[in-house]
Amino acid sequence: MGRNVVVMGVSGCGQSSLAAALSADLELPLVEGDDHHSEESRTKMQRGIALTDADRSQWLDTLAGILEAHPAGIVLTCSALKRAYRERLRMASPGLHFVFMDVDRQEAQRRVEARAGDHFFPPGLV
Repeated sequence: MGRNVVVMGVSGCGQSSLAAALSADLELPLVEGDDHHSEESRTKMQRGIALTDADRSQWLDTLAGILEAHPAGIVLTCSALKRAYRERLRMASPGLHFVFMDVDRQEAQRRVEARAGDHFFPPGLV
């Protein structure tokens, strides 16, 4: 069994930066969870509408499938803020490791505002 790692936290916490460094250090592929949202979910977020559990269901299924398809291991970014989301991913990858990125609300807000032109996630959803 490989080493699957999920780097998790709120938008703007630094998931992508840490995941890229871990991916390079562990010599594992990097998968950005945000790249696997449906167009409908992306549109909702762009309009400032938070996703529901139902919106995230297919996304989590997709991410679970990606974990299963990489038995040698990957580094995956995913907010995974609810225990139920983490458990769903763990079912696809027993022994899955999570790295929780903690950042205060003001710093997350500042970071998301700074990248507003380059990312679909709007500052209003922080």
